[in-house]
Amino acid sequence: MSFLNISLLFGALAIAAPIIIHLLSRTRFRTIDWGAMHLLESLEDTTQRRFQWESLLLLLVRCSIPVLLALTLARPVLTMWNLRGSAQDRTSFILLDDSFSLSSVASDGDGRSHWQRLQVEIAKLLKSRTSSTAPTLIWKTGGRSLTPLGDDDTSLVELIDEFQGTQPTATECDFASALMSAIKHLRSLPIKDAELIIASDFQASEWQEMRKEQLEAIRAELTADPAKPILLTLFQATSNLEVESSNLAVRLPEGGIPQVHLGQSTTVQTEIINYSAKDHTCNVVLEFDGQPLTQQSLTVPAGQSTIMPFQFAVDEPGWHELAVRIDPQDSVQEDNTAWQMLEITELKRLMILDSTPVVSQFGDSDYFQAAIAPFGGESFVRNRWQVTQPRELASQIAELQRSDVVVLFFDPLHRAELDNALTRQLSRFVADGGGMVLIPKDVANLESIQTGLSAVDQPAWFKEFCPFSLLGVQPADPNMRERMSSTPILVPELEIFNGTSGGDLRDVEFMHWLAVQDPPLSLESDAAMDTTEIRTSTDKVLLQLSSGTPLVASRNIGAGVIVLLAVSAGPNWSSLPMDAAYVTLMQRLAQLATPKNRWQTAVRGGDRIRIGVSEIGQQGTPANYAENLEWVIEDEAGKNVSRTSVRPGEIEVLSLAPLVPGMYRVSLDTSRIDPEIVSPEALRPVPPAFITQAAQRESKLRLLSEAELKSTAESLGAQIVTSAEGYQALEDLRTKGREIWRYALGLLLAMVLIEVWFQQFLSRGTL
Repeated sequence: MSFLNISLLFGALAIAAPIIIHLLSRTRFRTIDWGAMHLLESLEDTTQRRFQWESLLLLLVRCSIPVLLALTLARPVLTMWNLRGSAQDRTSFILLDDSFSLSSVASDGDGRSHWQRLQVEIAKLLKSRTSSTAPTLIWKTGGRSLTPLGDDDTSLVELIDEFQGTQPTATECDFASALMSAIKHLRSLPIKDAELIIASDFQASEWQEMRKEQLEAIRAELTADPAKPILLTLFQATSNLEVESSNLAVRLPEGGIPQVHLGQSTTVQTEIINYSAKDHTCNVVLEFDGQPLTQQSLTVPAGQSTIMPFQFAVDEPGWHELAVRIDPQDSVQEDNTAWQMLEITELKRLMILDSTPVVSQFGDSDYFQAAIAPFGGESFVRNRWQVTQPRELASQIAELQRSDVVVLFFDPLHRAELDNALTRQLSRFVADGGGMVLIPKDVANLESIQTGLSAVDQPAWFKEFCPFSLLGVQPADPNMRERMSSTPILVPELEIFNGTSGGDLRDVEFMHWLAVQDPPLSLESDAAMDTTEIRTSTDKVLLQLSSGTPLVASRNIGAGVIVLLAVSAGPNWSSLPMDAAYVTLMQRLAQLATPKNRWQTAVRGGDRIRIGVSEIGQQGTPANYAENLEWVIEDEAGKNVSRTSVRPGEIEVLSLAPLVPGMYRVSLDTSRIDPEIVSPEALRPVPPAFITQAAQRESKLRLLSEAELKSTAESLGAQIVTSAEGYQALEDLRTKGREIWRYALGLLLAMVLIEVWFQQFLSRGTL
């Protein structure tokens, strides 16, 4: 506390006046004995003590009057313990919460969103700093890392303009990481005075996940350097809003919709979630390429979700836009639509490779091909497979580029090596998203084969492709054939074998199988591959025999998958070819290896997206003309949100800034392309669009209550403000303090009134 007129504090010495008067007044009383005195002797002690206490209280009231008068005239100023320098000389770092929840509309009737309120108040705060000599930095907290607004050369006026043009994005915030990153950045700057301002709506879903130890660690970091402490301010421009808002949201499957074949019936499971405290009835509309396809009405119970399936079939191949919309009047409109990109494909191409082909007899590959297309002709169309089996190396490599799945029949005794060129092509094929099925071939004299083949005997390609390390061929006990394990099957493509609709695998007897070693092999990165592809080993068992030996196993490599069947496709290893389950199993193995949508069409803010250039009937490679191409990304309104040069290569990974939820179309700027090299009309981006969807928890709108926010602020050692004016008042308190003479004057007047009343009260009771 300080005083504007400190010399007037000497007036407090007048406190001596009532004390002196009190002492002098005691000498005025004389004791006179009179006749009835003895009748009052019993009350003397009680009356004397009461009189002394009342006199002391009156003395205290009279002493406080000159002291309060002196304080009032001296004009006291209340300051904070850590009095700071002016905000104009302080570096301010604003952590701006641009997560999706701020787009919710306030419930007080003015139609503004939380974001619009925050924008107005932060803009006022920034405008008050236009004469500041210290920098003001704004970093958005959405996405994978902090994103700065402007750069080192951006003036404060330009920063305000850029800030006012921003919108909430399809992101969620990790405030614990954001705070630590911001503090470390401030520590690295050559400044003495700094402040960290968190501008947010303070959603409970984002702040309540911060553990107590995280809050303590952040507070310790703020005060780690006594010579350069960092102020922390929580800026919430939503204090007059309801804590919890009503909201509905619609969701499509997170992983996207798998590739759909031409004419195939497809079911889309749509989830409508009601985050409010009362039931809601809404219309649900399915749109296909911008046109309404079907509409239904449903009621979603309070606090619950409802799954609504939509079924449809598409007769046109290519990429299509799918949208599901609901129509409630709730707090957030942006999560009332869910989008997906759907790729409609024609026949899947399946190529059969045989490491030791035998043309003269009906072999394993013939059994397999009969299962894939059991009735020939039209079955190819019905089962969505176009099967090829090239014999020449050049044909195999050429066909590989057009295939979706490769089925490789190999000699379990490892007597044949694959051509090195074919091995390299297979490796890249799988890493780029292709699928491979490995099936051992039937060999002669199986009864004489023993287990224990050394891994050294296995060729390099086999070690790379095969899930788990093989030990050889294991024969069954002649007196007891192996059967399938009774453990429930959890793999979606194979769940059909939990029942008998696809044939009963548990009826099949197994006489021989590949023995495997439990520890999976680790794979090294392939230097020949694109550096954006990381090869990992994720070996897992999909089906197993009763002894625990894997019957079907898989390995993920890059974006593709390899599936191993531990028995041959012929009749000498098992009774499978004679069982009804054989056809179903072979088709499901091919389905397991079928590449899922290799293109990422659903991204979150700050994620990367894989896109490529598709050429239609033209010669040439992207490397010849990539430098003259640009990716152009536009939102639904046609506004350009990104423009990036195309790098040479088949696939490119673009890092995108956090985007507003919605559909974004990708196009190629071919204006600089030489038509003699390639026709611009022949170039197409793949995929032609992608969507951004907000995180699910951002649709659950519940702000921290006043008590919760206060508790969080206390844990962080922070101050809370709710407006630019409130921040300025806090700043005045930090730098100048607050005059409290008005409060002292009010207390002075109260003491005068108490003194008058007390004096009259004592006068009535004095003998």
